[in-house]
Amino acid sequence: MKQDDVADDVHNRMPEILRPEYESARLDPDTSPERALAMLRPYPNKAMKKYVVSRLVNSPANDKPEVIKPVQKPARNKAI
Repeated sequence: MKQDDVADDVHNRMPEILRPEYESARLDPDTSPERALAMLRPYPNKAMKKYVVSRLVNSPANDKPEVIKPVQKPARNKAI
C-alpha cells in the first residue's frame, strides 16, 4: 500500500492498520479471502497520531505497554 503522509519521516512504507469494525471478521476463519482483501484500505491521516516512543519497541522481547508510551524526543548532539 502507498504510504500516507503522516509516516513519511518514520518509514518508507505504511503498514495496513485494521479498523476496529473489521476485528472480529479478520479473526474469523470463515472470512473469505475476498472479504479479507476488502478490509485492506488506507487508514486516514486524520485518525492517526504520531509521537516518539522508547527504543525498547525495536525488540519483540519487550512485550509490555511501556514500549509504546510517548517519551521525550532525545536532543541531538551538535558538533562544535
